[in-house]
Amino acid sequence: IDPQAVWQIVMRNEKFGGHGERSGAVGLIDAAVWDLAAKHAGMPLWALLAERGGRVADGRVPVYASGGHYAAEDDTAVLAAALREGRAAGHRRMKIKIGGAPLDHDLRRIETALEAIGPDGSLALDASSFPAVAALHDDDSATPEHARFSKRKLALTLLIWVLALVVPLAAVVAIGGWNGSLALMARFFTRVALLSFGGAYAVLPYVAQGAVEQFGWLSATQMLDGLALGETTPGPLIMVVAFVGFMGGWNQALAAGSSPWLPALAAVLVTVWFTFLPSFGFILAGAPLVEASRGDLRFGAPLSAITAVVVGVIASLALFFAGPVLFSKGVFQSWAAVVVIAALIAQLKLRWSVLQVIGAAAGLGVAVAGVTQALS
Repeated sequence: IDPQAVWQIVMRNEKFGGHGERSGAVGLIDAAVWDLAAKHAGMPLWALLAERGGRVADGRVPVYASGGHYAAEDDTAVLAAALREGRAAGHRRMKIKIGGAPLDHDLRRIETALEAIGPDGSLALDASSFPAVAALHDDDSATPEHARFSKRKLALTLLIWVLALVVPLAAVVAIGGWNGSLALMARFFTRVALLSFGGAYAVLPYVAQGAVEQFGWLSATQMLDGLALGETTPGPLIMVVAFVGFMGGWNQALAAGSSPWLPALAAVLVTVWFTFLPSFGFILAGAPLVEASRGDLRFGAPLSAITAVVVGVIASLALFFAGPVLFSKGVFQSWAAVVVIAALIAQLKLRWSVLQVIGAAAGLGVAVAGVTQALS
């Protein structure tokens, strides 16, 4: 009987992170198979585990005497008597309860236990008697005052939101005109924030299509660099949109023959502001409404459908960036294809983590670039 072979079978097709509902059944099967293997071998389970693990079994197992419960009367005297009885039976390790009485009383219990055990003994403390601490806010808590819906608060939030949107937009229009670069970026990234949902990977295909194909702020290769920047630093969406804005301002300034730094930095501020301003408005204005709908099962099905749509959008993003990677400058890049295939095998077959795949791919890319540079 080979418990490891059984384990390989029951864990087959296990998803990354595990199936929570399997753990109980797998644990029972695993314990039963090891017990059968020990009985079949005619030896105790602890000895079989040591043998299978390539170790020498020790017939001695450290134990402690458990007790030290609270007594209704003369608690410390009863505790001392129980511990002395344990010492007389040959125990040197003892465990007592704490946490079910005021701190000064528990301290007296600990002092009494240490004296009864003696200097050559050891004391363990079981603090499971501590009362459960209520959560500050859980599913059964009443909605706090600041999160309750109010028409006045909603109107004030919407007013501040509109002013924060309109005033900066009027400023960039006054600087460069309605169709100027900054005004176009402000309107485009406002649409991105207002009309998209599903997180960064759902937003980026729309950003990539608009920035590369519609407005020409940067090339597809530069957009791919922005995605790589977002993947290797915290905050993928803010990093990518800031990169898009910077490159848009930079490239347009270079094309116009002017210094690129000021237009690039101005474009960064515009893209970040108008991308994330709608999100703050939705949160501050909509949080009371979301709080009121907490626990409403009717929202489950639409959210599941949104999840499926987002997966499709992420796949679309992968295909969008596959072109510049696999067919750079119109020529098929065999090394890039090898890296893609190896990454898929590592993640799907070998169960590597995303960080491991990114690290290995980056290392391989640096090595290939170094060899290519050396040969040229």
